[in-house]
Amino acid sequence: MTAWTLRRTIDRSRFDLCLDLPGLQRAKRRADADGRLPVLLGVSVVQDGGAPETGGLLCLLFLWHCALPPDSGRQRVLRMTFVDVLNRLLRSVPPWALYLVLAVPAPWYLYQGATGGLGVEPIKALEHALGEFALQLAIVGLAVTPLRRLAGVNLLKFRRAIGIMTFTYVFLHLLVWLVLDVQILSQIWADILKRPYITVGMAGFVLMIPLVATSNNWSVRRLGPRWRKLHRLTYPAVALGGLHYVMLAKGFQIEPLIYLGVILGLLALRVRSLPRLRTA
Repeated sequence: MTAWTLRRTIDRSRFDLCLDLPGLQRAKRRADADGRLPVLLGVSVVQDGGAPETGGLLCLLFLWHCALPPDSGRQRVLRMTFVDVLNRLLRSVPPWALYLVLAVPAPWYLYQGATGGLGVEPIKALEHALGEFALQLAIVGLAVTPLRRLAGVNLLKFRRAIGIMTFTYVFLHLLVWLVLDVQILSQIWADILKRPYITVGMAGFVLMIPLVATSNNWSVRRLGPRWRKLHRLTYPAVALGGLHYVMLAKGFQIEPLIYLGVILGLLALRVRSLPRLRTA
């Protein structure tokens, strides 16, 4: 048996693999003759009625785009990786299902607050829970493109649902603050001007309004290339949300800093990708 190395770049990530397997050289020569391109395959080699032929399962290997020649029925090729399976499952999920799933936490938080499950300060706890969940959704929305480019996981069909539900939870967070916390209309504007963390949070919310208003097919057609430029407001809006969380925390707390660090990291990936998009 001889070992050979296949090299391939998928989504700008290089994978190097060495493997030793009977019949692999034969399959490689046949694929070369056919002019086939390499793809990522999952392989398992199992011997009929007993122990694996090569001592175990071989998984996630780069092979050529052809089945290994059968060796008395003892070899089978599974042409899927974990990412392939995940993307296939995601394609079968309609976007409206994600709206339903993401809508569940809101009534649950309200129920917890009404039944005393949010502690001695239920209003503050409800504000925090809604705001933190909104920030988590915003981070997931930022991660959609890097996940697709770096890991091959395709969540693009869900990005609109994630964005709209992010705005929904930010709005609920603001509504709880206005109606249940402040309760005095004349004090709202004073708090926005007097407390910097509220000013920052409100600025992020204002930036999200044109984003959610244009999150529909009509706006995409109407605005054309301007739609993509407008939706770059997502980046400062999410960054302001992370900064709002950090400023809101009393004393040194690591959790808000982690959120902000993740946001800045994702934004750095997005900024690095912009020059490539212009030259492409």
